[in-house]
Amino acid sequence: MTKKDSAIALAADDNKALAELGIDLDQMKVDAQRDGEMGITDISVPYLYILQTNSPQVNEDSEKFIEGAKAGMYYLTVLDKIFDGREKGVDVVFCYYNRNLNEWISRDDGGGLVAVYDLDDPIKNTTKPDEKGRPILPNGHLLVDTANHYCLVDVNGVWVQCIFPMKSTALKVSRALNSLIKTTYIPNTDVRAPRYLYKHKATTVKEQKDTNIWSSPKLTIGPMVDKTIYTAAKEYAEIAEKGILRQAATESAETETPETSVM
Repeated sequence: MTKKDSAIALAADDNKALAELGIDLDQMKVDAQRDGEMGITDISVPYLYILQTNSPQVNEDSEKFIEGAKAGMYYLTVLDKIFDGREKGVDVVFCYYNRNLNEWISRDDGGGLVAVYDLDDPIKNTTKPDEKGRPILPNGHLLVDTANHYCLVDVNGVWVQCIFPMKSTALKVSRALNSLIKTTYIPNTDVRAPRYLYKHKATTVKEQKDTNIWSSPKLTIGPMVDKTIYTAAKEYAEIAEKGILRQAATESAETETPETSVM
């Protein structure tokens, strides 16, 4: 187990240790707030990406290579965790949604997220399509329409906050998900269900157009969450809704590239 794994995952023996500790849970909640002067800008926000054939994590010659990583897997940044995408998938709880325009430096020029703009920002009127039809800004950067799904992802039994961005062909998956959530009701009522009432299983599927091959997300609604997950998801949604994650999320993505996420 790596240090990153041990920082987020409670092993089976740890559950026994917690019981033997004998500290009241309410007291531990109070103790957990004694983090010092740590703010939202002092943390890194993990991103959940789908690895593609050109992702550095699957390239053995890249310094970002991860042992066992393959195209079609899910990759959680910051924690450097990978998950099977084709069969087993990963459980996620969708908490909050927004959509914006992301300005990226291309991978050929070093990659990295430069800035985030609202959908109606006039900067979108300054782009011109390149040979692949991608909108390019006058400075040569890409402007990518991105749907951001703020999620909890199940990592070894611990639910971790992250952002699951979808762009390009994956925007249709994002729209289908939003439509499903908008038309899902609390059982036996006419009340629309909160976004985070149900788990979803996230797997991946191979897609191809001409000689281009890539992996896209496939989402399947699962069982209802329990009270603990519901509370954690609601708290994350409230934080995301306030917009205070925006700066931290931008800084977390600075070393990524638009090619890291789905096509």
